[in-house]
Amino acid sequence: MILSLESIWIYAGTIQKNTMHSHFALQLTITEEKPFTADFHNNSVSSRSLLIRNNVKHKLHSDEILVNLLFNPCSSAGHFLFAQLKDHNWIDYHASWLDSIKASFSQYYKQKIDQEQLVQSVSEGISQIYCLCRERNHFDDQRISDAVSYLEEHSMEVVPVEEIASVCSLSPDRFLHLFKEKTGITYRRFQLWNKLHHAFQCVLSGMSLTDSAYEAGFADSSHFSRTFRETFGELPGKIFKMK
Repeated sequence: MILSLESIWIYAGTIQKNTMHSHFALQLTITEEKPFTADFHNNSVSSRSLLIRNNVKHKLHSDEILVNLLFNPCSSAGHFLFAQLKDHNWIDYHASWLDSIKASFSQYYKQKIDQEQLVQSVSEGISQIYCLCRERNHFDDQRISDAVSYLEEHSMEVVPVEEIASVCSLSPDRFLHLFKEKTGITYRRFQLWNKLHHAFQCVLSGMSLTDSAYEAGFADSSHFSRTFRETFGELPGKIFKMK
């Protein structure tokens, strides 16, 4: 199963032939009962709830159904989780909001709720960390917090740097510098995520990969596929066969 929620992508299923890869997304992998295995460069970890920093090479193995939540690392939710890692590349991560998400998937697979109810329940669980991040301002700069909120509200658009800079009352050059300083990534990379997310939603709605690429603003399907692979370590055709 593949789901799309705002700036979060979710894959639920088994993973048995995963290869070493890294991606732009911050990854939170959970299972309800049996632990899964995560292999890193010099380590192998067994866990039921693991938070992995973006751009850290890893591969997973699980005979049981697991849930992968992939967050834009400088979205509100992603940045809140990023702060939990501190100086670590991965940690066992447990929280009450995550328990509610595990319970929702359990109910779905037991056919006690349908997919629409699952999406609503997962959205409600994740909304708890949006609130926490905004209350604590993990960006340490209200202008960047305002910028990220604006970008999340316009997630289906490519927002010009002049427009977002004006939201922050900054010049474009100063905004680009401050954005990278506070989020750790460039504004261009953030916008690529939004374009990928738009294409992702188009594919899930039934559009072809080629049409989805054009709809999201990519030059062509090759550009979309190349960007997708750089971000997630797999070509989109292979990922969407899992739907």
